[in-house]
Amino acid sequence: MSYSWFEYQDLTPLRAYPGTTCVYEGRSTSTEVRNLRPFTTYVFRVRAISGSDEGPYSGAALVTTNQGRPGPPNEVTSEGKPQHNSIRISWNPPPNPNGIITAYHIYVNGNRVGVTEADKCNFHVKDLPHSTSVKIQVAGVTKAGEGELTP
Repeated sequence: MSYSWFEYQDLTPLRAYPGTTCVYEGRSTSTEVRNLRPFTTYVFRVRAISGSDEGPYSGAALVTTNQGRPGPPNEVTSEGKPQHNSIRISWNPPPNPNGIITAYHIYVNGNRVGVTEADKCNFHVKDLPHSTSVKIQVAGVTKAGEGELTP
Protein backbone atom coordinates (compact mmCIF):
# COMPACT_ATOMS: atom_id res chain seq x y z
CA MET A 1 0.00 0.00 0.00
CA SER A 2 1.29 3.47 -0.85
CA TYR A 3 0.87 6.44 1.44
CA SER A 4 1.71 10.02 0.51
CA TRP A 5 1.34 13.51 1.92
CA PHE A 6 1.91 17.12 0.96
CA GLU A 7 5.25 18.75 1.64
CA TYR A 8 5.07 21.40 4.34
CA GLN A 9 7.59 24.24 3.96
CA ASP A 10 11.18 23.01 3.99
CA LEU A 11 11.18 20.82 7.08
CA THR A 12 13.21 17.64 6.96
CA PRO A 13 12.96 14.78 7.51
CA LEU A 14 9.36 13.55 7.71
CA ARG A 15 8.08 10.55 9.65
CA ALA A 16 4.98 8.47 8.89
CA TYR A 17 3.27 6.52 11.66
CA PRO A 18 0.50 3.92 11.42
CA GLY A 19 -0.70 4.02 15.01
CA THR A 20 2.44 4.32 17.11
CA THR A 21 5.06 2.57 14.95
CA CYS A 22 7.29 4.67 12.73
CA VAL A 23 7.27 3.11 9.24
CA TYR A 24 9.16 5.81 7.35
CA GLU A 25 11.69 8.51 8.05
CA GLY A 26 13.19 10.61 5.26
CA ARG A 27 12.76 13.53 2.89
CA SER A 28 10.29 12.00 0.43
CA THR A 29 6.59 12.87 0.59
CA SER A 30 5.46 9.30 -0.07
CA THR A 31 6.33 5.77 0.98
CA GLU A 32 5.15 2.20 0.46
CA VAL A 33 4.18 0.28 3.58
CA ARG A 34 4.53 -3.50 3.25
CA ASN A 35 3.45 -6.63 5.15
CA LEU A 36 0.04 -5.33 6.13
CA ARG A 37 -2.75 -7.76 7.00
CA PRO A 38 -5.64 -8.14 4.54
CA PHE A 39 -8.92 -6.38 5.27
CA THR A 40 -7.48 -4.45 8.21
CA THR A 41 -7.90 -0.75 8.95
CA TYR A 42 -4.75 1.20 9.75
CA VAL A 43 -4.38 4.75 11.03
CA PHE A 44 -1.56 6.81 9.50
CA ARG A 45 -0.19 10.11 10.80
CA VAL A 46 2.75 12.24 9.67
CA ARG A 47 4.93 14.67 11.57
CA ALA A 48 7.74 16.94 10.41
CA ILE A 49 11.14 17.13 12.06
CA SER A 50 13.53 20.06 11.97
CA GLY A 51 16.81 19.43 13.74
CA SER A 52 15.90 18.15 17.20
CA ASP A 53 12.37 19.60 17.10
CA GLU A 54 9.39 17.49 16.12
CA GLY A 55 6.18 19.09 14.88
CA PRO A 56 2.67 17.97 15.80
CA TYR A 57 1.13 14.90 14.22
CA SER A 58 -1.06 15.39 11.19
CA GLY A 59 -4.70 14.41 11.28
CA ALA A 60 -5.35 10.69 11.13
CA ALA A 61 -5.80 9.00 7.75
CA LEU A 62 -7.72 5.73 8.01
CA VAL A 63 -6.86 3.19 5.33
CA THR A 64 -8.35 -0.30 4.96
CA THR A 65 -6.36 -2.89 3.02
CA ASN A 66 -8.00 -5.01 0.32
CA GLN A 67 -9.64 -8.32 1.09
CA GLY A 68 -7.55 -11.47 0.84
CA ARG A 69 -8.39 -15.13 0.40
CA PRO A 70 -9.74 -16.70 3.58
CA GLY A 71 -8.11 -19.36 5.70
CA PRO A 72 -9.89 -22.71 5.91
CA PRO A 73 -13.14 -23.11 7.84
CA ASN A 74 -12.75 -25.17 11.01
CA GLU A 75 -14.55 -27.77 13.08
CA VAL A 76 -16.12 -29.60 10.14
CA THR A 77 -18.53 -32.25 11.45
CA SER A 78 -20.87 -34.70 9.78
CA GLU A 79 -24.33 -35.96 10.68
CA GLY A 80 -26.31 -38.82 9.22
CA LYS A 81 -25.69 -42.29 7.92
CA PRO A 82 -23.45 -42.60 4.88
CA GLN A 83 -25.16 -45.85 3.86
CA HIS A 84 -28.05 -43.71 2.55
CA ASN A 85 -25.64 -42.16 0.01
CA SER A 86 -25.88 -38.75 1.65
CA ILE A 87 -24.55 -36.94 4.67
CA ARG A 88 -25.04 -33.48 6.23
CA ILE A 89 -21.88 -31.57 7.06
CA SER A 90 -21.46 -28.41 9.09
CA TRP A 91 -18.52 -26.15 9.89
CA ASN A 92 -17.51 -22.94 11.62
CA PRO A 93 -16.39 -19.87 9.66
CA PRO A 94 -12.63 -19.45 9.12
CA PRO A 95 -10.80 -17.94 12.12
CA ASN A 96 -8.92 -15.79 9.56
CA PRO A 97 -11.54 -14.69 7.03
CA ASN A 98 -9.29 -11.93 5.60
CA GLY A 99 -12.41 -10.22 4.26
CA ILE A 100 -16.16 -10.67 4.03
CA ILE A 101 -17.14 -14.29 3.37
CA THR A 102 -19.57 -14.31 0.43
CA ALA A 103 -20.06 -18.07 0.00
CA TYR A 104 -18.68 -21.53 0.77
CA HIS A 105 -17.66 -24.14 -1.79
CA ILE A 106 -18.10 -27.83 -0.94
CA TYR A 107 -15.89 -30.50 -2.54
CA VAL A 108 -16.13 -34.30 -2.64
CA ASN A 109 -12.93 -36.06 -3.72
CA GLY A 110 -11.64 -32.81 -5.23
CA ASN A 111 -14.77 -32.03 -7.27
CA ARG A 112 -16.97 -29.08 -6.35
CA VAL A 113 -20.45 -30.40 -5.59
CA GLY A 114 -22.10 -27.38 -3.99
CA VAL A 115 -22.12 -23.74 -2.98
CA THR A 116 -23.80 -22.19 0.06
CA GLU A 117 -24.51 -18.62 1.03
CA ALA A 118 -22.16 -16.96 3.51
CA ASP A 119 -24.53 -17.25 6.46
CA LYS A 120 -25.18 -20.97 5.88
CA CYS A 121 -22.50 -23.19 7.44
CA ASN A 122 -23.99 -26.56 6.55
CA PHE A 123 -24.67 -28.58 3.42
CA HIS A 124 -26.42 -31.84 2.53
CA VAL A 125 -24.01 -33.86 0.37
CA LYS A 126 -26.03 -36.23 -1.82
CA ASP A 127 -25.29 -39.01 -4.30
CA LEU A 128 -22.21 -40.30 -2.50
CA PRO A 129 -20.70 -43.49 -3.92
CA HIS A 130 -21.88 -46.62 -2.09
CA SER A 131 -19.39 -48.38 0.24
CA THR A 132 -16.55 -46.03 -0.66
CA SER A 133 -14.66 -43.59 1.53
CA VAL A 134 -14.82 -40.01 0.34
CA LYS A 135 -12.97 -36.85 1.21
CA ILE A 136 -15.26 -33.89 1.86
CA GLN A 137 -13.72 -30.41 2.04
CA VAL A 138 -15.01 -26.85 2.42
CA ALA A 139 -13.51 -23.50 1.35
CA GLY A 140 -14.66 -19.96 2.13
CA VAL A 141 -14.88 -17.34 -0.60
CA THR A 142 -14.27 -13.57 -0.39
CA LYS A 143 -14.07 -10.86 -3.01
CA ALA A 144 -10.41 -11.92 -3.48
CA GLY A 145 -11.41 -15.48 -4.40
CA GLU A 146 -11.62 -18.96 -2.94
CA GLY A 147 -9.55 -19.64 0.17
CA GLU A 148 -7.84 -22.70 1.56
CA LEU A 149 -9.70 -25.99 1.69
CA THR A 150 -10.26 -27.74 5.01
CA PRO A 151 -7.81 -30.62 5.51
